[in-house]
Formats: sequence, structure tokens, C-alpha cells
Amino acid sequence: MAPPGSHATAALRDASTGHLQHVHTLVLREQPALGPRTAFSPPLPPPAPEDATTLARASLARIQAKIQKRLASEAPLDATTRAHYQETQGRITAALAANMQRQTD
Repeated sequence: MAPPGSHATAALRDASTGHLQHVHTLVLREQPALGPRTAFSPPLPPPAPEDATTLARASLARIQAKIQKRLASEAPLDATTRAHYQETQGRITAALAANMQRQTD
């Protein structure tokens, strides 16, 4: 996350989006996309341990709290950074809601 009063560079936005995708995969206990499978493909890796899922969920909750605080602060944000934070917040909310839905099913 960019320091207060600054903007998130394209590289920082790309890195945070990649991290979010990885953590999202852990939270939802999805298998990573490995491309087309053939008879000669290596076996799929085992799912992440439950502790990894729990820690990933806690990480998303911490990131979401930081984003909410930053969006609510009076520190200036450029339009791109604000949009990135809002998009990230939406993705985190959806991932946490989907995780809770899986736990109740």
C-alpha cells in the first residue's frame, strides 16, 4: 500500500493485484490454473493446508481494514489509486463472502 498522501505506482498496483489473486486462491481453496492437462501432465498439487487458508483470510481482513482507513482519510489520493483501492476492496469483500458461504455449505 502506498504511504498516505502518495499514489500507488503501476508496479505497486500490479504487485498488489498479483498478491491478492494468490491469497484469494488460498482463501477459496482453489487449485491454481495450470493450463490444459494431458495424460503426461504432472499430478495436481495438494490443496493448501487449512492453516494457510486461515492465515490468508486474516491477511485479507487486515488489508481490507487498511484500505478502508485509507479511503476514509483526508489524505489526497489520485483517481487511479482510489479506483485501485476500491476495486481491491470489492474483490476482498467478495472473497471473504465466498469463503464464509463455503464454510456454511
